[in-house]
Amino acid sequence: MLTEKTVVLAKIETLAAYGTDAAPTNTENFIAAHNISVAPNTSWNDTQGQDCSMSPREGTLGRQYMDITFDYELQASLASPLTLPCGPLLQACGFAYDTSGVYTPYTTYPAEASSVTLWAYLDNQLWKSTGARGNVSFTFTAGEPVMLSFTFQGLYGGGFTDSTFPTTCTEFGGKPLVAINQALAWGSDAPEVESLSFSLNNELYARPTMDDARAYGIAGIDITKRNGDGSFNPLATTTADIAFLTAFAAGTATAISYVVGDAVGTVTFSLPKTQLMNISPGDRSGTRIFDFPFRLAQSAGNDEITITCAAAAA
Repeated sequence: MLTEKTVVLAKIETLAAYGTDAAPTNTENFIAAHNISVAPNTSWNDTQGQDCSMSPREGTLGRQYMDITFDYELQASLASPLTLPCGPLLQACGFAYDTSGVYTPYTTYPAEASSVTLWAYLDNQLWKSTGARGNVSFTFTAGEPVMLSFTFQGLYGGGFTDSTFPTTCTEFGGKPLVAINQALAWGSDAPEVESLSFSLNNELYARPTMDDARAYGIAGIDITKRNGDGSFNPLATTTADIAFLTAFAAGTATAISYVVGDAVGTVTFSLPKTQLMNISPGDRSGTRIFDFPFRLAQSAGNDEITITCAAAAA
């Protein structure tokens, strides 16, 4: 079997049908992912009873769920500029969507359409996981595609089945969107930045149960908390040019925004309130920089990261 032959499909689930296989297809639910990893997360029970031997006795399997991770180069939608091809994944990572093209964090969990069924083809092995929820980290690096790194936990489906690898996949996105030719705004300033990253930092909880028809001891995957943060690394400046030190010392909340796009569509990322957590001078090929970790905070509430999709300008 070839590792090159690896494909992920993702289809949103309704809350009423949580954990029920939504049966994604390669013609409707293909995700152009890479660095795909699929593994059962299994606990093991060593038998504790003692006998006349020094040798261990046979043990038993305990609770099981799935860990699924992959990376994804952000794309705009070819058919609908107000959605993202990775939209179902974002919704399962704590983002609500409205038809105006805006993704914002959910108010409460669980929420309608906040889980996905994931199918991962590893050549002719098909691994299925339902009820998957997770976290996504966004990374912007100058001149490179915007990278989304997904970490999911989902219900265990008994391992893999033999299944023919898909011969075609319907692509819903354009070329990867590159972090280039746009100004990053920190408040009213436009610092020169090489990289920016941030995440909601969802906490996931595989909820244990003794009463489980699937016989794997996990009732569902919950998002129980989030505490978003991020970092960026602008060229160092004097305080007279950009008042980083003043904002750090005062704990001032400052907005960060960045836009990526192409001829297909644009995607705007807005962080309405970020607070610098430290100020560390660094070096980039002989040039002085600042390394800034920051914490995300709410503005009106449930808005610490806003993603807005729009059609490209004519």
